Amino acid sequence: MTLQKAIFRTCLIFCFYLQFTVLQAQSEQIPLLEREVSISARNQTIEWVISEISTQSGIIFSYNPEIIGADSKIDLSVQSKSVRFALNSLFTNNITYKERGEYII
Repeated sequence: MTLQKAIFRTCLIFCFYLQFTVLQAQSEQIPLLEREVSISARNQTIEWVISEISTQSGIIFSYNPEIIGADSKIDLSVQSKSVRFALNSLFTNNITYKERGEYII
């Protein structure tokens, strides 16, 4: 019985690892600006919203806090939308950005 439990446990760990690997590979194939995020921000800073987008999408942002008004407080609600949509909603198209590898500049 102990051998069966060990085999079952090993198979279970392998399945979780395989699932994680497949999900990670799929997210890396999705273009940065098309990755999906959900943000619910009430009276939060722009910097906090960008950090939340980064956490959910795996994207690294590079920006000048003064240019984007990182300390400005905003309200933003985006449910299951692309990063592009979230950024356009956040900046109302006043800021331009580009993909560079795993970065958005």
